[in-house]
Parts: sequence; C-alpha cells; structure tokens
Amino acid sequence: MVEDMLHDNLVAMFHRRVQQDGPQKAVHYRAGEKWVTATWNELAAAAYRTAAVLVELGVKPGDRVIQVSENRYEWIVFDIAVHMAQAIHVAVHATLTCPQIAIQPRVSGAKLVVISTPEQAQKLAAAAAQLLASTEGVFTETAGGVTIGVLAKL
Repeated sequence: MVEDMLHDNLVAMFHRRVQQDGPQKAVHYRAGEKWVTATWNELAAAAYRTAAVLVELGVKPGDRVIQVSENRYEWIVFDIAVHMAQAIHVAVHATLTCPQIAIQPRVSGAKLVVISTPEQAQKLAAAAAQLLASTEGVFTETAGGVTIGVLAKL
C-alpha cells in the first residue's frame, strides 16, 4: 500500500476520493452567518471549473500561481485547481503587509496573483504597478471558487 502511494500525486488521490465518496460530506464551512456542507462531488466540480479558468487564463504546467487568501473554502478549491492545472501553488499569508506581498511574484517567478477578497485587493492597491510588472495579471476569487474576475491584466 505504501509503495502504491509513493507514485501517487494529490490530484490522483483527490480524484480517487471523489470516486469513492462523491455524494458524502467533504467539508463544512461558513457562508455568511450559516454553515454550509459541500460534498466531494461539489468540491470536485468547483475545483474542475476553477482549473479550467486557470488554463483559459494561460496557466501552464509548472507555472507558479500566487494565492493571497485567508483560511476559507475557496482556498481549498483553488489549491486543488492549481494542482489540477499542473501548476505550482504559492500560498501567501493574507496577514502579510502590502510590501511583503508585492515582492512575492518577483521572488517566486509567479505568472499570476489571485486575491481572495475586496479587502485584500484594497490593501494591495498601492502595489498594483509592482505586482503587474512582475506577472501577467492580478485576479480576485469569487464565492465558491468558480469564477476568477480580473482586477488588472497586462
């Protein structure tokens, strides 16, 4: 069993879990004031849609993609989607300051920066020129991890 896992990757393990437990509960998260449950099938559908958007935006295997996000359901969806697109997920802590975040595309070689909330976008507004000089675009997530809206693109 351990030998089989050595040749596995996260996407294969996730796909297998979805096949095994599709309609079962996968994650509970807060949406506003209420708790929501997503099944493995729902989580997979959101991740596949998000991966398709990443590929449509030009993300290629091996590209680095930065995500500035708090701990939230969309973080999980985006992480899985980046792996599905065969890219490299560069997770940046949402609590970092604007200058600390602005340097990340240059030092990581990221092609894309994805920001979780309007508050994060506002925090990074002062560094927009620096971010855009280092990447092909800066985007923002929407609820459910399904759509990535353009904040700015070269």
